[in-house]
Amino acid sequence: MACFKPQWINLQCKRIVDKICLHPISILYATANEKKPVIKILPKSEGATIGIQVGGKIDKAEEDKWIAIFDKLLEEHRTINVLVLLNGEIKVGLDVVYEDLMWTLHHMSNINKLGFVSSSRVLKWLVAIDSPFAKLVGIDEKYFTSDELQNAWDWVKK
Repeated sequence: MACFKPQWINLQCKRIVDKICLHPISILYATANEKKPVIKILPKSEGATIGIQVGGKIDKAEEDKWIAIFDKLLEEHRTINVLVLLNGEIKVGLDVVYEDLMWTLHHMSNINKLGFVSSSRVLKWLVAIDSPFAKLVGIDEKYFTSDELQNAWDWVKK
């Protein structure tokens, strides 16, 4: 068994986080493009179900805004269902990933369903790996292709 120095492990973790960050609220794919943040509520959101479209470069101010929106939704409903539409490239900093992850870990018991809509095969693979663990904490998690957006809405609202 190989023995790795902490510096090597930290470097490897940073490389992974810089490329793919998997957590229950969002999966973010980092690119070199600096795009304006696009996070918006999808029109079919209602009651305890919220759909969001995510794209561009997400900074801490944008993350804080969305955490406040989710907190308000949780004040109104004990549990929520979330649909995340990822149809473009996304870039985030480690501070945003950390804040999102901490919020998610704190609110796992308040998330009922989590649907991801994307054309990314990597995301499909990540959701397949994560969904059994999400199930252990009571979250139903499912991946849908971009062509299955209506099916995703039907599933998350059930």
